[in-house]
Amino acid sequence: RDTLSVLVASPLSSGAIVAFITFLSSHLIHQQHVSVQQVGLVFLLCGVASLAGAPLSGIVADRWAKKPLLVLSGLVLAACVVAVPKLAWGPGLFVVLAVAGLSIAFRMAPLLAITTELVNPSERGTFLALRNALSQLGIAASTLSASYLFASSGYAWVGVFSACLLTISSLVILFFVKEPQRKKI
Repeated sequence: RDTLSVLVASPLSSGAIVAFITFLSSHLIHQQHVSVQQVGLVFLLCGVASLAGAPLSGIVADRWAKKPLLVLSGLVLAACVVAVPKLAWGPGLFVVLAVAGLSIAFRMAPLLAITTELVNPSERGTFLALRNALSQLGIAASTLSASYLFASSGYAWVGVFSACLLTISSLVILFFVKEPQRKKI
């Protein structure tokens, strides 16, 4: 049950993040009327936030619990992706995008840790390969779906779509994955 749940949650989460990011540039350029260089700075901000959060998320996940951190960061990220299309260019948008970057980092460390702890070391490579392949399929399907939403209804609906996927992914983890037992050293 745990491994199947991770295999379901991973493509939902990966797909949501990539679908949201894929159309962010178009939204900022065409709706917010910012330059390509400014869009580049937005992506740099998100990347720096994720980079800053990555080691901290690993420390927090290892010291406390992985599952609650994974679920909480997914729900915070869902709130961010719904909010971004509604925000005007300025400090509020930058703060929410920085929080989104941190949330992505705080989602990845516990997800990868849980994923590797769920299976026997002799099966870990196969399981991770399958999880990665399913995540790539989730990215492709989500981005294709988001492209239709973006063209017909705008970026706000891409945000809603991505938030729904992130919420479902978080709920799957919450209800169907057990927190791995901490090993005593």
